[in-house]
Amino acid sequence: MDCILEASAHILVSEGQGKLNTNHIAKIAGVSVGSIYQYFGNKETILAELGNRHIDEMLTIIMATLQKLPSLDLKEALETMVHAVMDAHKQEPQLHQVLVRELNKLDGYTRVEELDGVLLNLTESFLKSRAHEISSEDLKLASFVVMQTIENLTHQGVLFAPQIDLSKLTKECSHMLYCYLTS
Repeated sequence: MDCILEASAHILVSEGQGKLNTNHIAKIAGVSVGSIYQYFGNKETILAELGNRHIDEMLTIIMATLQKLPSLDLKEALETMVHAVMDAHKQEPQLHQVLVRELNKLDGYTRVEELDGVLLNLTESFLKSRAHEISSEDLKLASFVVMQTIENLTHQGVLFAPQIDLSKLTKECSHMLYCYLTS
C-alpha cells in the first residue's frame, strides 16, 4: 500500500492531479492495477489517504512542540507556535500544496476542518491559561485571529514564496501576534 501512496504523491507533485489514474499509479508503483483496487476504491480514496497521512504527520510535529508552551513566556510561546506550524508545513511542501487544493474538492472529506478545529481549541486553551497577559476579552475570537494569521502567513511563506527567510517570518509573525494580544 505504501508504494501506491508514494507513487500517487510523486504523480501529484511532478505531473499534477490530471495525470493521477490507476494505470499510471500502477506503472510508477510497480504493481498491478488490481493491487490498487485491493486497497483503494478509486483515486479519491487515494487522495483521502494521502491527506490523512499528511495531516497526521503535521499534527505529530505540532503537538510535540505545543507541549512546551506552558513553561514559556507569552512571547516565546507564540514564537514556538509559529515555528511548529512552519515546521509542519515544511514536510513535503509541494505535496501539501497539491493536497490543500485537491482535498477541498472531495465530498465528505473533513480531516482538514478537524485539524483546524484541534489547533483552534489548543490555541484557545493556551490563551485562556494566559488570559491575565492578554488584552482581548474575546479569547475565542483572539484564538481564531492567531491561528488564521499563523496558517496564512505559513502557507504564503512556505508554499508560495520560497525566497522568504522563514526564521525572519517566524519572528515577524510572532511579534505581530504578541503586539495584537497585549495591546
